[in-house]
Amino acid sequence: MKVQIPHSMKRILTVAEMPQVREIQKQMKEDSYLTDYLRSAARVASGGNYNFSIYNESAQIAKNARIENYYSGNSGNLDIWLECLAFDIFGGAYLIGVYLSDVFSITGDNKAEIREHMFIKTYLPQQD
Repeated sequence: MKVQIPHSMKRILTVAEMPQVREIQKQMKEDSYLTDYLRSAARVASGGNYNFSIYNESAQIAKNARIENYYSGNSGNLDIWLECLAFDIFGGAYLIGVYLSDVFSITGDNKAEIREHMFIKTYLPQQD
């Protein structure tokens, strides 16, 4: 996956953090599971639907105050923010934002907690 550095993060990142940012980008370049990660996040966002089509996926460097050295011994609070538009087969759509570290920590027991840390905008079909 290609991990971008958004313009807004360029104002926040320090020169000392840039080697770690480049290392995270290098590690993630080999990772081809972005769509799978976003499908997992969509399942959490929807409360359990399983058939999603993922569009407009993106990955960007971000900071996450809830982690420390997650990606390496000196990555500090650097994380990867994932975004997408997920359509389910029942007609709903979800605009989703989630940290990759949260996606990696999804279990059957902590979905509600993960959901609290996500950005979720839900679009459901009108009921007659």
